[in-house]
Amino acid sequence: MTASSSENSDLLSDYDGSTKRSGCRTLQQRGLKVLAMLGGSCPGSFIVLDEDESFQECYKTLYDMLVKYKFDGIDLDIEEPISQNGINRLVDRLRADFGPNFIITLAPVATALQGKAHLSGFDYLRFEGERGDKINFYNTQFYNGWGSLETTKDYDAIMAMGFPPSRVLPTLLTHRNNGTAGFIEFDKLRPVLIELRLRYPYLGGVAGWEYFNSDPGGQEMPYQWSVLVARALGMIPEITG
Repeated sequence: MTASSSENSDLLSDYDGSTKRSGCRTLQQRGLKVLAMLGGSCPGSFIVLDEDESFQECYKTLYDMLVKYKFDGIDLDIEEPISQNGINRLVDRLRADFGPNFIITLAPVATALQGKAHLSGFDYLRFEGERGDKINFYNTQFYNGWGSLETTKDYDAIMAMGFPPSRVLPTLLTHRNNGTAGFIEFDKLRPVLIELRLRYPYLGGVAGWEYFNSDPGGQEMPYQWSVLVARALGMIPEITG
């Protein structure tokens, strides 16, 4: 699970500027990468970044925010149409301005990487061929009717399109209230994660939406979900005895 900025998962969004800076710094001092998130279910961000007349002004606002709060990267959650040239231009500018160590991710719904209908407007398969080397990975949404990880079927379909498993991280609901559909209880999720790990040894990881209320620990112990996922993926040892 990544620390990222968005609605509720943006742990910093509702605070003043000094709190944002200190919050980012605290997490980074603990060895965590802190990413901003642009877009999501609230439209408007990518429309203005797609238009030639508004791109420079709006990109400058984005650039200034990323610099001011010293983010380690950005997640582009494009849930409104943007053109192929528009997403290419945005990624080109981010990579040129922030350099090779800056983390750039996209958050498509699972169908987008299967060559099916999706939310972003542009062709992700074409994007992977033209600009795949300029982004780090895809936080791929497997919920709200756009894909499921109740079995490996939808992930297998993405792999069949030629995407490497190291770059396609399935993103799952961590609580049933965090989406309209697709939450999977962990006892049902665990064997699927183990199967994915065995089938795709270079699986890059799994992401969760959102952190603050993740089951089974809830708001008191939200970290439990990520610990259980890490164990299922073999990233940390299982507790025995």
